[in-house]
Amino acid sequence: MAPEDPDELNEQFDHSFFEGVMSEIKRINSFFREKESEARSRFAKLTAEFTRQLELLHRQSLGKETSDIKGKKVLAIHPARVKKLEAKIYLKFKMAFSEYYLNLILLQNYQAMNYTGFRKILKKYDKVMESKRGKQCFAKHVRGTYFERSKDVELLIEQTEKFVTDTLEKGDRNKAMQKLRVPPLSGLELKKHSTTFTSGLMTGLALAIFVVIILASLIRNKLEYEEDAIESDSIPALVVFRCTFLLFFFTVLISWNTYGWRNAGVNHILIFEIDPRNHLNYLQLLTVGMMFLFFWGCTLVLYLFSPIVTPNMKPETWPLLFFIIVFGLLLLPAPIFYSKTRFWLLRRLFRILTSPVFPVEFADFFIADQLNSLATVLLDISFVCCYYSTWWGQGMWS
Repeated sequence: MAPEDPDELNEQFDHSFFEGVMSEIKRINSFFREKESEARSRFAKLTAEFTRQLELLHRQSLGKETSDIKGKKVLAIHPARVKKLEAKIYLKFKMAFSEYYLNLILLQNYQAMNYTGFRKILKKYDKVMESKRGKQCFAKHVRGTYFERSKDVELLIEQTEKFVTDTLEKGDRNKAMQKLRVPPLSGLELKKHSTTFTSGLMTGLALAIFVVIILASLIRNKLEYEEDAIESDSIPALVVFRCTFLLFFFTVLISWNTYGWRNAGVNHILIFEIDPRNHLNYLQLLTVGMMFLFFWGCTLVLYLFSPIVTPNMKPETWPLLFFIIVFGLLLLPAPIFYSKTRFWLLRRLFRILTSPVFPVEFADFFIADQLNSLATVLLDISFVCCYYSTWWGQGMWS
């Protein structure tokens, strides 16, 4: 069979390539128009609903019986409750506009990234094929296309900023932008000096406590305790320490991963659908991991010298207390200690457990995959719960 003509092959490739480019341009234009229309409609609905709720509250405060949007009768309210209810309305719409503004920023980034993507792809095509057809295609079909020339998203961003500033924040633009501003979605956010200092401090303390643990274990072997000292169930205690150590060491590894993603240009914030305004950067993850490793080491030292420090208490009480504190902090409902990150993780874990009911997203899949690496930790947690609820104090594991 005679080989095909190279010019004919190039022509077929060109036809297929540019056909794919045109198809993608049409698809992106269609998607962008749809999302842009939804954004305009959403802004109109939010502003109209805000005005309607304030008017309804005003009529109720005048002692008039009125009806809501569904036609249901709404009774008058006491004037003393008006300010409280008005504050709730303002808070609700501040949160709604904050979420809406984030969606606008994402749509604006979609607009810019697709334009840049087409420019780089067609420029690469010209370089590889030694042609100018990519440049011609870009000038004719990409530059000036709807998703590139449309300014509606930019206008909606300005209108949202003006509405939040003038109406919701009473003219305080700095306060309005603090709630609306979205950090760079590239993950290249500015680091605070305090975060850098804290991460360095905790890393130093964690390394120092490991030196202390080595010295403490050598000293403990040379000490002779009294005969009536309370014996320890050493194996369950070591299981608790292994379980918690692996969790914190895993957190440190995740911080290194996040640092690598950041430097490699992998946008994990968008991939995992994390709120750009509330997430832990690699330094904060490192700080959390090293901080708990430091407290883990302190607890281990207390366990080693428990016959001296707490002679009347079972030694394995120390790892139990540490275990309770760690998982208590994870489940704590109070808005402290990175509550938004903790709640995000708990929601993802819940979605994993109920995966037959809810659709699985990429972040759920990723975390479930990491749980496979933590199989030992999951087994240790079940053993710890069984031991402390059933066998503790029976001397079966010494």
